[in-house]
Amino acid sequence: MLYVIQQGGNFVEKASKPEDLVYVVCSVQSIVNSELTYYFSDGHATDFLTSFYNKDKIMELPQIVDWTAVKTPYWGGNDNLNIKRKKQAEFLVMEDIPSNFIVGYGCYNDSSKQALIGFGIDGQLVKVIPNAYY
Repeated sequence: MLYVIQQGGNFVEKASKPEDLVYVVCSVQSIVNSELTYYFSDGHATDFLTSFYNKDKIMELPQIVDWTAVKTPYWGGNDNLNIKRKKQAEFLVMEDIPSNFIVGYGCYNDSSKQALIGFGIDGQLVKVIPNAYY
């Protein structure tokens, strides 16, 4: 989804600059320990090959998700369709996530970091990670 948001296409009419996109990092453990309802998948949500799991399978998440596919830098072409699907595994929370579950923010560059600090976010919680963008 981030790729489409940055490049445009599909449902995105206008591409967004990476400087305008922020990762909000939450503690999965906090969510798991809470009363929030969550689900996770082993691939892209709209693919018929993808399976969804609830809290009953959370201890198996490390084995269910293909971490090699998630971390791969290349997934294009017809030979890699299943890698592309697996790379898009999701952890979805049904309700709003309380702000105290937020443990940090990721942004594209120092200018983005300064903007977040200007919004009142503690600079120690903001990490510049340009390689997390396309």
